[in-house]
Amino acid sequence: MAFLISLRVESLGSLDDQALEFHCREVALQLQSATDQHAAVSEELDQLATTQPCEFSPDHVWTLVRAIKVQSRFLQMYLGKKLVLSS
Repeated sequence: MAFLISLRVESLGSLDDQALEFHCREVALQLQSATDQHAAVSEELDQLATTQPCEFSPDHVWTLVRAIKVQSRFLQMYLGKKLVLSS
């Protein structure tokens, strides 16, 4: 959490208690959102893995694209950068 907050501010030491609490809540919400999306996509990928290769459909491709986008959110948070993925 401290690492993710440090990516948002210039100096952790310069934050007062109220600002630190605000950033903690923001990072926690981001992590929870990304974690929920990751869990949902993981379930979709598990279902996709049980299908026969000849049953592969365009919906399966979109499942894979969503999985890539969710993973990019985690990378974006940890790198402190906006990753660009075209849809």
